[in-house]
Amino acid sequence: MACKGKKNTQRKLTAILCADIVGYFSLMGADEEATIHLSDIMKG
Repeated sequence: MACKGKKNTQRKLTAILCADIVGYFSLMGADEEATIHLSDIMKG
């Protein structure tokens, strides 16, 4: 049972990461300069 829970959590985290990457590339495609600037601000 514990192994199944780990796999489910890993799948969810993988889906979140993939969605984040897709969103990032969408922003880069729309306005690369602004996306890089926003990314720099978020990094601190």
